[in-house]
Amino acid sequence: MDPLEQGRKPDCAAGNSRAALGDGAEPGALSRVWLPEIAERIASFLPSNVVACTFRLLDKAAAEQFADCRTIHLSQPSPAWAFAAHWLSPDSCRSLSLDERKDLLALTAASGDVANLRVARQAAGCTLEWYAFYAAIRAGALEACQYLISPEVSFSQLHLGWDAALVCAAESGHTSMVDWCLANGAQLTWTAVAKAYGSGHVALAEKLIPSEAPESDDVNSLVHALVFGCEMAAVPWLWEPGTHAITCPQRPRGLEGVAYLDMATDSALAAAIGSPTPDWKDKAEILLSRGAALAGTCVSSMLPDTDVVPRLIWAKERGLDPSHLMSMANAVTWNNLDAVRWWLGEGGWELPDHPHVSLMWFAAPPMAQQLIEEGIAEPTPLVWRSAIRTGRRGLPLLRWLVEKYGSEVLSREPEGPEDEGIWSMGDVKDGKSAQMMRFLSELGLMGPFEGEDPGMWRIMAREGTEADLEWMAEVGWPRPVDGSPLEIAAHQGDVRTVKVLHRLGLAWGPPKGNVFAAAVKAGVDASALRWMVDGGCPVYRRHLRQAHKRRLVVYGPESSLLPHGIAERIAAFLPSNFVACTFRLLDKSACEQFADRRTILLSQPSPAWAFTAHWLSPDSCRSLSLDERHKLVELTAASGYVPNLRVARQAAGCTLVPFNLHAAVRAGALEACQYLISPEALYPANYLFREYALADAAEGGHTIMIEWCLQVLGAQLNWMAVAKAYESGHVALAMALMPPVAPDPHQLVSFFQGVISGCEMAAVPWLWELVLPAMMRPQGPDGLAPLDSVKNGMLAAAIGSPTPDWEAKVEVLLAKGAALVGPCVIAKLPSDKVVPRLRWAKERGLDPACVMSLPNAVALKNLDAIRWWLGEGVRDLPNELLTGSSLCYTALSTAQLLIEEGLVEPIPRVVMAAIGTGKRGLPLLRWLVEKYGREILSQGAEGEDRWSMEDVKYGKSAQVMRFLSELGLMGPFEGEDPDMWRVMAREGAEADLEWMAEVGWPRPVDGSPLEIAAHQGDIRTVKVLHRLGLAWGPPKGNVFAAAVKAGVDASALRWMVDSGCPVYRRHLRQAHKRRLVVYGPGSSLVPHGWDVL
Repeated sequence: MDPLEQGRKPDCAAGNSRAALGDGAEPGALSRVWLPEIAERIASFLPSNVVACTFRLLDKAAAEQFADCRTIHLSQPSPAWAFAAHWLSPDSCRSLSLDERKDLLALTAASGDVANLRVARQAAGCTLEWYAFYAAIRAGALEACQYLISPEVSFSQLHLGWDAALVCAAESGHTSMVDWCLANGAQLTWTAVAKAYGSGHVALAEKLIPSEAPESDDVNSLVHALVFGCEMAAVPWLWEPGTHAITCPQRPRGLEGVAYLDMATDSALAAAIGSPTPDWKDKAEILLSRGAALAGTCVSSMLPDTDVVPRLIWAKERGLDPSHLMSMANAVTWNNLDAVRWWLGEGGWELPDHPHVSLMWFAAPPMAQQLIEEGIAEPTPLVWRSAIRTGRRGLPLLRWLVEKYGSEVLSREPEGPEDEGIWSMGDVKDGKSAQMMRFLSELGLMGPFEGEDPGMWRIMAREGTEADLEWMAEVGWPRPVDGSPLEIAAHQGDVRTVKVLHRLGLAWGPPKGNVFAAAVKAGVDASALRWMVDGGCPVYRRHLRQAHKRRLVVYGPESSLLPHGIAERIAAFLPSNFVACTFRLLDKSACEQFADRRTILLSQPSPAWAFTAHWLSPDSCRSLSLDERHKLVELTAASGYVPNLRVARQAAGCTLVPFNLHAAVRAGALEACQYLISPEALYPANYLFREYALADAAEGGHTIMIEWCLQVLGAQLNWMAVAKAYESGHVALAMALMPPVAPDPHQLVSFFQGVISGCEMAAVPWLWELVLPAMMRPQGPDGLAPLDSVKNGMLAAAIGSPTPDWEAKVEVLLAKGAALVGPCVIAKLPSDKVVPRLRWAKERGLDPACVMSLPNAVALKNLDAIRWWLGEGVRDLPNELLTGSSLCYTALSTAQLLIEEGLVEPIPRVVMAAIGTGKRGLPLLRWLVEKYGREILSQGAEGEDRWSMEDVKYGKSAQVMRFLSELGLMGPFEGEDPDMWRVMAREGAEADLEWMAEVGWPRPVDGSPLEIAAHQGDIRTVKVLHRLGLAWGPPKGNVFAAAVKAGVDASALRWMVDSGCPVYRRHLRQAHKRRLVVYGPGSSLVPHGWDVL
């Protein structure tokens, strides 16, 4: 069986089964919900894969009852959510070769599930081959076939042979597929007739008989197929004497040239003995009686293993040579243990001249192990060599040989000039497996690899296994510079491997564009070609023309597919993100015409296919910190598109935080809010800040969201929400939100500031005509804050107001005696509107610094205001800016302006501040090095102005450390503090953690980095740390307990248990109390066969 068809444990939660448990239910209560008879009845209506993914996970009883459904068959339909969750995870295809990924496509195509086939195509990252289409044909999956030849797939018609497709359909017996192939141009052939007969589809075969008479070869094939696939009763005219005349009514039209078997051939006897029909013995006896002889192998590998031995016994009893049915060598080659054991029992079998080569080379590892244990084959050097030369396929055998005989055998030196030794580097190259090389290097038999042949990269690129390529980069295998590995991968249509090689730093090669040309020739899709262009792949004009001829639209010198006016008209009906993802990519003309829409805004809806393709790619979140991944979920929640929000959560790999819900509320995304508080999302109840959510809804002006907060979340009316509504100009909404209780003085001040800032004077005349005059009386109404602070706060709000009548408000308040004494509420104003107000304040004799001072302009990154102040001759900055400690938190352009103007000195102190602010200060640090040279990093007094390792630790950025190490200012890192792993685990950037592992940074053994990541609900970082080899820590289960407390979902907890994370019984009980169903002790939810911790 194909390795991809073999069972894999479904990674899915128990779904609706959690609803059966009450809050106080015992862990074993769920197993009493389902009686075995009812469970069996329900499961009988579900496909096997659905039972394996869902129903079998209800509880331990269901797992034991349906133990035969634990295997998921890719060639059968699977639940879309489980399929996508597994195959779109970053590491799902990491250890699969190109051939195995193509098998994934073929098996999924055979399932007929188009949604899963789309996911499989994205996961595989390679072009479709003909056998994926034929697999769908053979399975009768009409919808999958139609999808595969649709324009969406870009499946090359050159790969299709409709006559061959008809043969596949005839062999499988699917009449609908036969009709579809004929409708698409397939021709009737005798090959299709033979295949239908060979599979026992007699009626279908007679329907497919062509008009022309068969050739002699066709007749022989027909006889073989009729004998092999059809029972005698189905084709009596073939077996009964006297029915071979042309006029026989039983003989199908067109088969007049096929006589009945009165003169049987040897090949017909072989077909009868190898036939899967129940009457195979009757056929063989008739043919033997008619003079047929047994010669050559007649039992194929297609026959079930259990059916072979009875035929060997029959042949022996009939006085025939059993080796003509299946010889010992064939039994070994076809991995038939039953037949091998029968031959061993007979004792009369013969081996070829070189048994260790002919048997061990073709035998599967279990069979080879059996042969050695039975004494059939000796573990000679040829056996060891054949295991190495078969690569990944022979690795299990080699491991077993090393375990049984020791690794010393592999270390034996040649004993003479004619002795080639046990193995050589050529054998390893023939094996084409980095896993084999890794195993040999772990035994100390290979490495270091600095002097090895760079040609191995080409071999491994052809294999296309990501894990192998990453290992070669990790051990420093010499890399070719001619771009040949990428060209080989592109030639095979393996875009996934091209991306891996590019990420690992291999060069595109010379500028003649071989890689791009190979990709175009292989038929990769337009998005992959665009990625190559954007990634710096050299391109020739003629290659772009070839791509356009194939309707693969790539950025290039080719031209306008739509008139300018029509394009503008069409794009006017599309959201901005849809134009950026689709319409703008039509051609170069559209790209230039809609250049202002090249940015995709995550806070707005995006096409699901584009969003999924980007964010579920393996490297999409690799350089993002935990805060940035939280921001990804927050912005996607604001878009309101739930399918993309699910994808964003899967890509981010972390628990939800309050900002996610508040962003959706502020944007009026009701469906996203409903999803976030649903049981599926596991939103923490202690993160429901109801009053703040109501204030966000009021600020956004979304009436429906306000009703939802009040009715669903249970929020109470409050003055903060009223102030936010007024501040955003939603007057009617603010009045509807008035709470029944009077505001306290602070709330009242905030209320009036919000009204003045956000509302035009005409919208709230009561404020200016009634309330304001009363407030401006010397005493002021009872309960108000001191009069001066009230008036001055209102004036600041008026100057910072975004409404067009802000100046009129200010004049009224100034006339009432208000004074400008503090900074105005001006941060929300567009930057180009600040300078006019600064000028106005100066002309009115007010202090412009109270509108926006120079330090405030720096903090708010307002370059226009900074330049205005510099033009006014103001150059005073606070000490924290002069020393650079706050400079790195501004925009790079702001920092450059201040440094070039000489406002910030000395430069070494700025360097220290840039290093200390980590990733945020890195752009400034790079610019400083580029402007002043790397010598700037060595200036400054030691311990005072000069940076140190403490600044690096404070910055918490491996990117800064990598930059410094590239300049030769850091490293080696063997003696550094392991505590940096805890710092970087808290940051949660996968690329940073991988770099630390790559440079050999000392690792802690107490499990604290994983515990920190788990405590933050950052399961993605936990997986990265575990993959990089960091320990789980002591057996008290701190990591698992932190994950439970953080509220990670059940699938993540199960992964932790499966990966060896220590678990205490009480932690499992805590998980079950939160309805997180985890396999483990203290519950009846342990599937059959799992070890109890």
